[in-house]
Amino acid sequence: MFTRYTRHRLTEEAIKAKAHLILGVYSKLGACCLVPGERDMALGTDVLKQVARDEHITLLAANIVTIDGGKPAFKASLLKKVGSTNIGIIGIVGKKAGYDSEMLSKAGLKITDPSQAAKREAAVLKSKGAKLILAISHLGFGEEDMVLKSAPDITFLLGSHQGRRLTRKIERPGAGPAWVADAGVRGQYMGRIDLYPAANGEPFKHLEDGGVEGRLKKEIARQEKTLEREKARLNSQGDVKKSMEQEKRRRTARIESLERRISSLEKELPGLKKDRTKSALFARKSTYLKRYKEQIQSLKKAPFPTEEETKKRIEIRRNSIKQSIDRMTKRLNEKKKELNKLKPNDPNKAHFISKAIPLDSSVKQDQKIASKIKAFKASGIQEKAISTKPVLQRKQPLIKPVMPLHIPLEPKHPLPLIKR
Repeated sequence: MFTRYTRHRLTEEAIKAKAHLILGVYSKLGACCLVPGERDMALGTDVLKQVARDEHITLLAANIVTIDGGKPAFKASLLKKVGSTNIGIIGIVGKKAGYDSEMLSKAGLKITDPSQAAKREAAVLKSKGAKLILAISHLGFGEEDMVLKSAPDITFLLGSHQGRRLTRKIERPGAGPAWVADAGVRGQYMGRIDLYPAANGEPFKHLEDGGVEGRLKKEIARQEKTLEREKARLNSQGDVKKSMEQEKRRRTARIESLERRISSLEKELPGLKKDRTKSALFARKSTYLKRYKEQIQSLKKAPFPTEEETKKRIEIRRNSIKQSIDRMTKRLNEKKKELNKLKPNDPNKAHFISKAIPLDSSVKQDQKIASKIKAFKASGIQEKAISTKPVLQRKQPLIKPVMPLHIPLEPKHPLPLIKR
């Protein structure tokens, strides 16, 4: 969002405009709340809060408090009603998630223990009638497990900061399992969780992961394709003469590639040498030129392997590929056994299915997003204020991953937790 690292490129007003754009897209997507990350408070909490209010986004952080008095800087949690079900949402940040302690201190803020804050807010939400509690988080390595084991009332932790794409189960003896769900980075995927309440009794008691079967089948299919490629690679190893010819072609192609680079650098360097402002670039590219020439000399001097040496190399490669195939086959058989042991989902028991939906990160996707945010320009947002390049030329999409939660009233008709 708005970060101190952009100050040398953008004015304060441009950073605010960028923040309005990103939070506005979140709002259009239907997000109700988010946790401020380590870069989001670079212009201060007051600016962040104002932008969030303007875009109708609730900021949650149960453990960012004032140094004097320990008052919460943001709302700690919220309770949403979906159909007849109350869902509690807690915001948690981590001490290992890259937050600038000096910047926070100047703002009169500090981060307290995330585990204690999560446990406290979960108890508050449960007392208000929450049937399911989840945390949206910005935590560092190891902090997710610590929070979920300390707060047994939290069932889901929707993660960020670590850039993974996964659904991970955490066993908690005596408290029931919990799950960490993360949808990756840079808008490449949108995470989604579909919840299916139990038909009788407590709607989310004894919750089970109903998406294990689908993920196992995908993993098995992926491993089978990889195994077939390795087998084809093994079969291609054996023809000595063909292998010797391939080595000659590879070396010739490498020399030609290096010669093209040398030719390009020799044309570019005289111009760089005349420009004193580019002395560092001239020195670096001169080093590249020297290195490329040395590589060409080395390749030309090196003798081609003999037939006997080629046979030995082929045998070493074949043994390596065979070992790889054995390991893959073992893992594949383990996955198949795991799949066979799975029981079908019981409709009378609560279960969920998590998905990571791929998003098109091409220029076309940027054009679609850009067309949807024309309304923001009426508020004074200009493309030049957002980036040095036009929005439509960006390689990455303008949206970040989100993890919307859906609770179906009936198995075939999911009801969105966040109304769009």
